[in-house]
Amino acid sequence: MMKIRDKVKYKAIILLLTLLLINMMFCLTSCSYSLEKSIESVLEISVYDNENNLINQGTGFCVKDSFTIVSVAHLFEYVIEYDYKIIATNLSNENYPLELVFSDVENDIAVLKTIKGLNPLILEDEQPNNLEDIYMIGNTRGYGLVFNKGIVSLREKTLFINETEKKVIQTNITINPGDSGAPVLNKNGHVVGMMSFRLTDGNGQSVDGVSFSVLLEHIQKALGA
Repeated sequence: MMKIRDKVKYKAIILLLTLLLINMMFCLTSCSYSLEKSIESVLEISVYDNENNLINQGTGFCVKDSFTIVSVAHLFEYVIEYDYKIIATNLSNENYPLELVFSDVENDIAVLKTIKGLNPLILEDEQPNNLEDIYMIGNTRGYGLVFNKGIVSLREKTLFINETEKKVIQTNITINPGDSGAPVLNKNGHVVGMMSFRLTDGNGQSVDGVSFSVLLEHIQKALGA
């Protein structure tokens, strides 16, 4: 027969295992919820010339505070020189202007301000690891915001573009026009990078499954984080 003391220990173990299981289920649910909710902090970005012609489309995301947006610098190449308009579209299909306040062409980072407050995404503390699952929210070819999933192919890769050294994250997510500036997120919905450009062959054709993201540390530096 089981002694009373043994019964108490057995019940305590069962209770502990139950609590651990509940905690694991809660963590899985909250992680998924955070990742899914992150799309509400992402914007479609359109750049128009002075005759209202669309000249560029991409993606941006809110980070640091409710009015700070990060995107890629190459979307806004002529904005200041020609006073072009930048329009943001949120998940609710509302349109409003953005103002370019900082551009780092070398690392392909732009910081903008919005008049409409959004919930800022959280910057992760460290670079992602090789083979880590990542998620991108992009505005592929201007057809609206969608999720895409992949892995980190190489957490830090050195490229030489126009004889200039550039450090980036390589991923296996195929990106298209409109995805530049998309946040790269981990399973917790935290920002670990930002989509910048894709690999092309000698004929200018894109190579599927090879894309490059701005390093997290460069985003942190641009934001003064």
